[in-house]
Amino acid sequence: MVIQANSGFPGLVVDDFYERGQDYEENILKKLENNEKWITEFQLDEIHLNKLVSIAFTINDKEGKPAQAEKVTLFVYRPSNAKKDFSVPMTLSDDKKTYRANMTFASKGKWDLLASVIIDGTEVNYAKAVFVKD
Repeated sequence: MVIQANSGFPGLVVDDFYERGQDYEENILKKLENNEKWITEFQLDEIHLNKLVSIAFTINDKEGKPAQAEKVTLFVYRPSNAKKDFSVPMTLSDDKKTYRANMTFASKGKWDLLASVIIDGTEVNYAKAVFVKD
């Protein structure tokens, strides 16, 4: 720390910390408010190690009308090993209501799914924990 302090390392101090904090809070509140506009659901069968699985995701407004998403990406996180994290684009099915992605899991255990959806230029995120069996 002494070497860093003497070498001009700026550390974590920023001049506009108060303004940045307000911007961060405003952006988080806007995202949370935007997330509440939508009704979402993940649909998937039981997941088995090294077997292809189809993951479906629906996002509808409060009246049940499907969202017109610009882009949907499924991020897959392995909490115990970040090196195994990956992402895949989700494609709109023929029914124009469901987004799908096919994948295999190379490790059994707990995984986290995060659907990142871009609607009208704004990103909304929805998560689900899954368990991969032998």
